[in-house]
Amino acid sequence: METTPVAFTFAEVTYDLSVCSANPTTSVAPATPPIYCGLASSALSGVILKQPRDDPETYVSGTIPTIWGWFTNEYFMSFSYSNNGSNGTGTAPKLTPTKSILLPK
Repeated sequence: METTPVAFTFAEVTYDLSVCSANPTTSVAPATPPIYCGLASSALSGVILKQPRDDPETYVSGTIPTIWGWFTNEYFMSFSYSNNGSNGTGTAPKLTPTKSILLPK
């Protein structure tokens, strides 16, 4: 059986939490759900990121599957990934929350 060598590279990823709203102050659901992140910026040291594996039968080159993150502050979030210049042009890859779910402790 022949194996193909696989090389991986590492790049620091930043979080864009500017899309986050303040924590809810009412029990009334808004028409468009805001993205609540709580104090995600202070919980970055404990974040756990997970990404589903690519399915060989439905794989599309260049498509990044949804990345999910668990923060130490009760929020579970999905992220979009953007890579604008991580090849040395100055901007690191970025994760931006697209939705969040509050998980009671």
